[in-house]
This record gives sequence, structure tokens and C-alpha cells, in this order.
Amino acid sequence: MPNRLIKWVVRFNQRSFIKITRQTLMLLFPIAYAGALAVMLKKAFFATDSFFYNIANLGDLMPDWLWNGATAFTYGLVKVTFGMFGVMAAYAAARYTAKLYHCDAPMAGMTGFVTMLLVAFRYVRATSDSVISFDWNLLSVRSVLFALIVGYGVGQVYRWLGKSGEPGEQTIETLEKMQQRALNALKPLFFCLTIGAIVGALFNWLTLSTWLNLVYTWLENFGQGNQSLWVAIPLIIVSLLLSWFGIGGPSINTAAQGLTGAAAANLNYALQHGSGWNVPYKYLASTLYSSFANFGGDGVMLALVIALIIVGHQPEVQRLARWNLVPVLFNSSYGLMIGLPVILNPIFLLPYLLLPIANLLLGALAILLHLIPATPYPLPMGTPGPLAAFIGSNGDWEILLFSLVLLVFDVWVYIPFIRLALGVELKTQREKAVASC
Repeated sequence: MPNRLIKWVVRFNQRSFIKITRQTLMLLFPIAYAGALAVMLKKAFFATDSFFYNIANLGDLMPDWLWNGATAFTYGLVKVTFGMFGVMAAYAAARYTAKLYHCDAPMAGMTGFVTMLLVAFRYVRATSDSVISFDWNLLSVRSVLFALIVGYGVGQVYRWLGKSGEPGEQTIETLEKMQQRALNALKPLFFCLTIGAIVGALFNWLTLSTWLNLVYTWLENFGQGNQSLWVAIPLIIVSLLLSWFGIGGPSINTAAQGLTGAAAANLNYALQHGSGWNVPYKYLASTLYSSFANFGGDGVMLALVIALIIVGHQPEVQRLARWNLVPVLFNSSYGLMIGLPVILNPIFLLPYLLLPIANLLLGALAILLHLIPATPYPLPMGTPGPLAAFIGSNGDWEILLFSLVLLVFDVWVYIPFIRLALGVELKTQREKAVASC
């Protein structure tokens, strides 16, 4: 069975779109890692309701100029890296697709870049000619799958409408050669721009962008309010599945959300009675998910990093895991999602979807059996995943032990999937070695 599964995954990874996706994600990993670090710093350090701000009293330790500079830098870095991630993905995907078919990769990449901007352009009346309006959700990390499809489509257009022959990387082209390449790119360029303008018009006039924003917001806020566990579980699965596809991604808005509805009622009860054991709403999906299912972000990525360190003996795997350990500990996991990758990787789909649900249900069962209390207290932003339930219960040591046991269980589940992924990479390398002989 494992050998058959390895063969199927190898064939899946050899499909042109998946191959281009993996190459693109590998290229963009440093950008995603920088964005993940910026999100970690913004959420865990440089926000007034962040974890380290309250523990270390950073507001008093840091002078105002340093605090303002740090918050502005991290905010800007998040916006530039994750806010423009879709544009970079479209460029890289178009370039790699054209290169796969021995077409003009640089021109295809630039065409993918412009096409993505044209699709996201918003036709609104601007107050100044210097103001350009875009749908930033389409250009950001939240729409990576869409950007990959745009870039892949542009590369295919160059395959069918462009002239074959890519520029040599080791030689300096003459001016006449460059002019010929530019003229050959006009037909696929204008075709892509026309399609991009049509798609952009549809997004504007049919308000598709508004609908997408509503879906994003709805899925991000699934646990807010009075939703029960059984109502929220299907929504959690849908949200995780979309995230695995590269839709949604990490929220660029790093502001904390206030307590509403049943969560506020639980907090009021805990403050009045000094305990979370008998709160009126013990099984809220929002508190259960943040306490037990969010170790390292969606998909329990902290367990994946630890499992990689344990069984991933290859030097590049160890480097990837160790570089991502700190940001993942603070629930900023998109560097790992891109660098491994987890996105569109069928090997990690099952644990990515099922482990958060298993943790959530096990936490609910432990509360039902009165093994641990509920977690009604609000969490500071950037709280490390394993400490979330401990802080949310106002320092209950039993719940901390339970969280660590859950984490060990998650690591144990991820280990066979990592070994399977390593087996796929080994078989792929062997096939490449045989093909090159």
C-alpha cells in the first residue's frame, strides 16, 4: 500500500500545474518566511494586546521612537510580503510554465505580472490621477491558488501563441535578438491582457470580489458569537481545506477581535466565580479551537515542525524545520506552508484537516469528563499554541499537561506522513537520475 501511494503521489507531482506550483512556492519561500517573521513580531511583540508586550511590559521598556518604528516596520513588511504575494506568484508561475515548454520565460513572467494586476484592478473614480485602486485580496497571499492559475494560464498562452526558444542564461543577447523577442511576445501579451481585462471587468461589474471578501470574512469569523461545536466543525473543515488549496491564507489584519455573545457570557461567569469549570457555554468552537487545535496555526503546524526535526534527517529538511520553529511556535506558519510545501501537497491533506478536529473533540471530551476546565479567558495576540489553553484557563496546570499530551499525539500522527513524503522525494530523485542517464 505505501509503495502504491508513493507512486501515485509521484505521478501527481509530475503533472505540469503541480510541478509549476511547487517550483513557484520554492522560489517564494524566502518572501513567505520574511512575512511569517513579520506577522510573528507584529502579533506577539509589537501590539498593545500582544503576548510579550503584556508579559515583558514592552511599552515601558521601549522608547516611543523605537516602538513606533518597530510597529511601522513590521506592519509594512507584512503588507509588502503577504500583501503582494499573489503578484509574485503569478510572475513566477508564468515564467516557470513558459520555461517548461522552452518559450520566452522572462517575457511570460512580466506578462503574468501585468495580467494579475489587470485582473485585480478596480474601476472606481479616483480623487487623484496618482491613486490606483486594486482588490488587494486578489493580489495577496489569500489568493495564491488564483495567482498560480493566472500565471500558469499565461505560460500556456506563450506555449501556444508565442515562438519557441528561450534566451540563453549564460550569454549576453544582442539588441537585435532582444528586439525580436519583444516583437514575438506581442501576440501572447495582448491575448493575456485582453483576457485579464475581461476577467477584471467581471470581478468589478458582477461584484465577485465583494462576494469573495464576504466568504473570507465569514470563514475567518466562524467561531465568533454563539456557534456551537457541531455547527462549527463543518465550517472549520471547509476553512482548512481552502487553506490547503491556497485560498484564504493568514489574515493580514493583525488586530485582535473582541469577545461577543456566548464567549462574553463565559468570561463574565469566570470573573464572578474565579473559575472556568462551570461556565454556561463549555463547548464553544472558538475557544476550543484556539485552545487545542491551533498549535502553530491551521493544521497543527507546530507538530509538523517537531516531527520534521525528529525524522527528517536530510540537511535541507532540518534547516527548513529549524528556521520555521520559532515563527510556527507563535502561530505564524505560512513560511512552512510555502517552503515544505503543505499547500496542494496530497500527503499532508489528511492530517492537516483531521488533526485540528481531533484535538478539538478531545478537548471537548476532556471538559465533558471534568478532566480539565473550560478556557473562558481571552488570549493575548501571539500566544504560543501549547500555552493557549493554560492562559485561557487562568493558569490551570492540568490543562497545560493535557495540551502537551495533545501535542505529542499530533507529532506521532505526523511522523508516518513525513516518512511518506521523504519516500516520495527519494523516488522522484531516483527517477530523475535514471532519466538523465
